[in-house]
Amino acid sequence: MNLHFYYIIILFFSLLYSEPIYVFGKILDENGKGLKNVNIYSNDKSIGSYSSENGEFDIEISTERTYSLYFSHIGYNVENKNIQVKYKSVNLGNIELVRENIVIDEISISVATRKAISIKDSPILTHVITSEDIKNSSSTNVMELIESSMPNIQSLLDPHGTFKIKIQGFDNKDITFMQDGVKISGETFGNIDLSMLNINNIDQIEVIRGGMSTLYGSGAIGGVINIKSKVNRDKYTIKYQNNLESILNSRNINLSNTILNSNTLSFGIKNKHFSNDLNINYSYSDGYDLTPPSTQLSGRIDKTLDENLSYLFDNRTNLFFNKNLDVSLYLKWYLRRIFRYEKLSPAYSIIDNIPEDSLIVQRKTNPEYKDIAYNLKLNYLINDKTSMSLILRNETYFKGYRFPYYNGDYPTIFNESIMFSTIPNYKSVNATLNFSMSKHEISLGNELEIESTKSSVIYNKDSTEVMVTSIFNENKIKRTNNFSIFIFDRYKISKKLNIDFGLRYTIHEKKKIFLPSLFIKNNYADIIFRLNLSRNYRLPSVTELYYDFPGHSPPIYGNSNLKPQLSNNFSISIEHEKIKNSSLEYYENKNYNMIAYDYKDECQCYETDNYKEVKLYGINLNNSGSIKTFDIPIDYKIILSYTDSESIFNSPTEGISKYSLKSLFSYDLNEKVNINYSIKYLSKKIIFYERLESHFISDLTLNYSINQNIFLKLGVKNLANYKDSRISENSDLLTTYDPGRRLLLHINLKK
Repeated sequence: MNLHFYYIIILFFSLLYSEPIYVFGKILDENGKGLKNVNIYSNDKSIGSYSSENGEFDIEISTERTYSLYFSHIGYNVENKNIQVKYKSVNLGNIELVRENIVIDEISISVATRKAISIKDSPILTHVITSEDIKNSSSTNVMELIESSMPNIQSLLDPHGTFKIKIQGFDNKDITFMQDGVKISGETFGNIDLSMLNINNIDQIEVIRGGMSTLYGSGAIGGVINIKSKVNRDKYTIKYQNNLESILNSRNINLSNTILNSNTLSFGIKNKHFSNDLNINYSYSDGYDLTPPSTQLSGRIDKTLDENLSYLFDNRTNLFFNKNLDVSLYLKWYLRRIFRYEKLSPAYSIIDNIPEDSLIVQRKTNPEYKDIAYNLKLNYLINDKTSMSLILRNETYFKGYRFPYYNGDYPTIFNESIMFSTIPNYKSVNATLNFSMSKHEISLGNELEIESTKSSVIYNKDSTEVMVTSIFNENKIKRTNNFSIFIFDRYKISKKLNIDFGLRYTIHEKKKIFLPSLFIKNNYADIIFRLNLSRNYRLPSVTELYYDFPGHSPPIYGNSNLKPQLSNNFSISIEHEKIKNSSLEYYENKNYNMIAYDYKDECQCYETDNYKEVKLYGINLNNSGSIKTFDIPIDYKIILSYTDSESIFNSPTEGISKYSLKSLFSYDLNEKVNINYSIKYLSKKIIFYERLESHFISDLTLNYSINQNIFLKLGVKNLANYKDSRISENSDLLTTYDPGRRLLLHINLKK
């Protein structure tokens, strides 16, 4: 037998049974506690990994040689280790990282320039809600979190549990919402169904208040909110989280009647070439009613917040082909059901033999919402100075109804059917090329957006009766699209002075829009000065153009002659470079052709129209730091806001308090226990032409980290049990009010 054959056999078995070589160890903080998510990398970038939840790491080595490893984490000094790898694995033992003072430039953001940069280098004043802020917050949903943490942001809530947010007077439809850099479009009529976002899966929220249309196109007049999801950095992880919120009165705690019971189960896996994060959420609410019980023997049972439940599945898969190319695929399925009830006449007990304790039944029609979305992101690093990205997005939102007795017989035979009357779809393609030359960092891109809405008439089973009319007054699909090209140049004149300039050219239907923007940032000593000038726009939506809904009360009609809404945004701010979240800002936003619904006396109906000019302006003051009270160190954050407008109609400031104060005080009792106390003050506001008086609301929470895998939060929201004194006067307005004192419980279990 040939000698070479034996060599091949020996080589084969030596490779088959040879053990892989690892570098492993554990990273600790100064107190000997394991430090998670420490970035571990080599000087030549051939190695890249993160420490696990308890600080441990093991890295497989493919080449035997000398390595220079670096260990870095936000808030700690970088540690360096030089190791020789030869023949066998290397145990580095315990590696201690020393804490350093945190300054604002350590927070990385991407929303301000479409590229990851330090928040200190951002040309636009950007506010960040960090994972630590989320951990210390009493919030149980995204809008509550943003409102409590950001200046000049207030939220409203409709009876279906759907949130509406206002930033400096602008509605959802004037704000661009993104998840991991990709736009969110759900819902109809220009609003966003933000109940689709799971607070348990959020790592960081970036907020820019003010126009950003140059980079993000239509809808970024009022600002941009980018929600960054948690990313698993371990080989595998399993996590369960629960948020429970229940009405709490002076007599008892009734956990069976909950305002919120949200459960999230997360699975994550990761290796060199692949990662996957799957999140499954189920949420339920009994709803609540602040009005006195009805004395009527029969009829609708109206509640301040209707009973509802929702399911959310989202999955993100990342493929790392090499150090230059990665691809991300995101899939989401969301369902939300609303339950409405009515009380039957006592006569049903006699006619249909229905027991008296069973006279409360579901109504014939109940709202139902669904969202299906997927997007594909490709990032390619061409060289050290050039990269490109491609984003494909498709999202379909279904707005319909559940008919409990459609195939049965009201009110005794329950056999439901679900039908969707309005189905908006959003598609987009975005390609961006980033490159640097000399002192310029340039982003050049194009974007195609296609919006369509299908609306249908829903009939009863025999097609003899219209149960739901089409918003276009017939079965029809309406479409609109726009195409844009844009360029953004970050020009670093010196270490202290940056000038950023942007241009966007958009073609919409037969209209053409040209938008410039200028952002100046200058550092003087420890102070950062920013000046922002930009022109922004919002294109009319399909429904605003083609609404034809005479069946609504009152009737609503679109306007095919609507012009795009334009705005000129100006803001100036100062920020302390070494103190996180400390800034003073003044802003003005002049809007032309503002799109809104106008009531017409001649037809007693609403019609979309353009208002000539609306001016919004205000001041925001942020300050944070630490104080000592009776030798007790307390961290604090204070936010003051003033908002006003000059307008012929009330819509911009409806639901907005002219003055607001938000503050948070945090105290670390020890390494495992943290106490947080927040206070919110809102001055009087107008809601649907009614006035809600000024008020204070305060929350108290206690965080307890039992160990690396178990975290508990216990709190009381609305400690003083504030409720509006006019609750018996008009139940239709109560959806914007706080439901009163309630218990909060959060559990986080990790493996």
